Amino acid sequence: MSEASKKYPKGHFSGKWMAIGTAIFAGLGIPISVATGNQGLIGIGPAIGVVMGTAIGQSIEKSMRKKA
Repeated sequence: MSEASKKYPKGHFSGKWMAIGTAIFAGLGIPISVATGNQGLIGIGPAIGVVMGTAIGQSIEKSMRKKA
């Protein structure tokens, strides 16, 4: 078993970066919904954050597995 897998459980970086991405992009939906006049777009900011954060987390996990 590698040192990286002992130190961080599988999915650690994906979850961490998903939360960071959601927090960063959470306020993005409000200006978009005001600009377009469509209140249904308020949720697009956190959705973008989840996608971006998961992508970053997966790439970090992939690089950690290669190092191990």
